[in-house]
Amino acid sequence: MADQTQQTGCYVPDPKYTFLFAPPSQPAIICAICTESVLTLPSSSSSSSSSSSSQNPSTAIRVIEDSDPTMLPCGHVFGTLCLLEWLRDHDTCPACRFTLRYELCGHAMAPRRLTRENVLGGGGLLVPPQCVPCRRETNLTVARELLMPLAQKYYQLKEEGEKSVQLELLEAAMDEVLDGLVPKEEGTW
Repeated sequence: MADQTQQTGCYVPDPKYTFLFAPPSQPAIICAICTESVLTLPSSSSSSSSSSSSQNPSTAIRVIEDSDPTMLPCGHVFGTLCLLEWLRDHDTCPACRFTLRYELCGHAMAPRRLTRENVLGGGGLLVPPQCVPCRRETNLTVARELLMPLAQKYYQLKEEGEKSVQLELLEAAMDEVLDGLVPKEEGTW
């Protein structure tokens, strides 16, 4: 347990402020699942101190700890290992029971592990009704359905326009031929 005051509430309205800029007097955030882990932001570039990682830092892999905060779309933050254990058997937030499935496509929402490099402001953001791949497919389908009739109309009008231009050229050519065949009378009444 930490020396400072501890807060067991797990809703974090602004993770950037809470984990990066909060004054030391602010209570530490404790994982609400195990009520033991003090949540602190790791650096995604920090790594475990194994001998292989110290020889080649580019291949170093950071060990995930329960003190690493992981955020859900509803704005609740828990220790990573506790939350992963919870999500094996549940598809809801442990605190508010927010369903962690997209409304339209039904795919599972992935929790976001917070590090110093990826922490953003604003917890509990608006959740889109579909995951990114399904949203992309829906957008393509809608675009095809809406744009195909427009494209067909475009090519139809283009063809009619080309026929109109060809007709005007044909009429001009016929006028020239007729002018050559019929002598022009010059005179007055």
